[in-house]
Amino acid sequence: GEPDGMVVCHLPFGPTAYFGLSNVVLRHDLPEKPPTVSEANPHLVFHGFTAKVGRRLKTVLQALFPPPKQLGERVITFANNHDTIHFRHHTFARPRGAASDEQKSKGAAKVELHECGPRFQMRLFRLELGAIDMKGVEVEWVLRPYFNRQREALAEPEEDQDADTAIK
Repeated sequence: GEPDGMVVCHLPFGPTAYFGLSNVVLRHDLPEKPPTVSEANPHLVFHGFTAKVGRRLKTVLQALFPPPKQLGERVITFANNHDTIHFRHHTFARPRGAASDEQKSKGAAKVELHECGPRFQMRLFRLELGAIDMKGVEVEWVLRPYFNRQREALAEPEEDQDADTAIK
């Protein structure tokens, strides 16, 4: 079957995040056969996690992975777009050989990116402060889909971000 949910619980004291999954494409379902994935620790890319709940969720997701190696070639991306988190897993290949600084800046355009899967979209629907097995935990955030207009929880509106950067 196709996965439709995911729970991330940090033991022993939490927090616990509950996600709904959609548009799931597993590694073996990709149109191109992906290359063998190295076991090196991946670099993590987070985009659009600017609100308080977004920063908290970023910390929860970062804690799932060990620190990356400096010369690692794996990248995992969590990109937030209107409270839907797009997950992608890629490997990249750098151009080989010694190069000057000018060639290195041009070489960034020559990096080859290969998707190695899986890919999916996650939608946070509950964030609790305790572990999954605790009774009476405090709910930090919960999705309320039937409100007329709910603010985006994971990213601040762009005009608020512009005002914050002007103040700092």
